Amino acid sequence: MEKIEFLESKFKSTFNEDQSSILADVIFHSYNDLVKISDFNELKEITLDLRTAQKGTESKVNRLEEKVNHLEIKVDRLEVKVNQLEVKVNQLEIKVDRLEVKVDRLEVKVDKLEKSVQNLARQVGGLSESFGGSLEDFALDLVPEVLENNWNMQIDSSFREDYVIGGRTIELDLIIKGSIQDKPVVVLGEVKSNLTLEEAKKFFFLVELLKDSFEGELRILFFGYRVKRDALEFIKDMGGFAISTRGLLL
Repeated sequence: MEKIEFLESKFKSTFNEDQSSILADVIFHSYNDLVKISDFNELKEITLDLRTAQKGTESKVNRLEEKVNHLEIKVDRLEVKVNQLEVKVNQLEIKVDRLEVKVDRLEVKVDKLEKSVQNLARQVGGLSESFGGSLEDFALDLVPEVLENNWNMQIDSSFREDYVIGGRTIELDLIIKGSIQDKPVVVLGEVKSNLTLEEAKKFFFLVELLKDSFEGELRILFFGYRVKRDALEFIKDMGGFAISTRGLLL
């Protein structure tokens, strides 16, 4: 027997047949429409699972938000450092620009200094030539008198002259011709404001090339303000002579 028929039989004891049929039908269909306990429990479990999952999701979302916040803080700090770095770069560029300006100014000063040095060199060169010429003129006047007083030399002539030997021009600053005890003597002189050993050696070598150009005894003489000690010793060892600008025979 189906459940609806069972319900009708129960209701017939109290109600008529039509009432019993209607009541049985209503109760039967209402019962079928009700949620079963098992379904309800299953729904409850699903709801709990959803709540648990939601809490887990919320926890993950919270952790993600924390990480995002930390990341935002780090990004902010990075932006601050980048800004500071940009400021330093700008300051460095300003310093570089200033340094370039200073370098340009220094180059201008160096150029001016080079021009000044060149002008000074020309002036010194001209002064040196003028001084050299003046010193040679002074030697031509003074040396003959010194030789007269110290060697009893009779002076015939005092001059300067250039000689060409083997295509090479040799300039003699001082040539004095005369005699000592009636014997012809030729004095060849080198005039230097500051006589060095190398210059003394060079002049002895030049005299060796020119010695056949003169007759009589040949004597070598140096004249100047200063004569280096080693140069003077060499001159004496070679049989030469030196006279200072004060007229002293060294």
